[in-house]
Amino acid sequence: MVLTASFDHIEAHVKDVPAYCLFLVKLFGGGRHKVVDAAGTAMFISPEGLCVEVKKRAVPSPPAASGICQPCLRRSGAKRFIEEELGFPIDRTAENASGKVYFFTDREGVVWHLKDYAQKDEFVSW
Repeated sequence: MVLTASFDHIEAHVKDVPAYCLFLVKLFGGGRHKVVDAAGTAMFISPEGLCVEVKKRAVPSPPAASGICQPCLRRSGAKRFIEEELGFPIDRTAENASGKVYFFTDREGVVWHLKDYAQKDEFVSW
């Protein structure tokens, strides 16, 4: 029998686990989270089933060195959502054939980017 790998979860190492779980709920427009161990680690599950294990950061290293690097979401009205709903400034804007992409840095120093269109790019939809 051959076993294949399947995606399980992303890990985010942060200073404030409960606050980050609330941020993820707002960012994903829903989801749920609960503490899963005595150390205060939580598991967040987005409405579409993406799992993010949120752990207390053990070392003062940058987030990219801690297990999460530039997560990317798609959302119509991304610029307004980032600035008005989340309250973060846009760090930079890029554009591809499908539309604009907005980058922002959350309170934990994680750089996110939101694509301001709903369709999947050809690179992930073939």
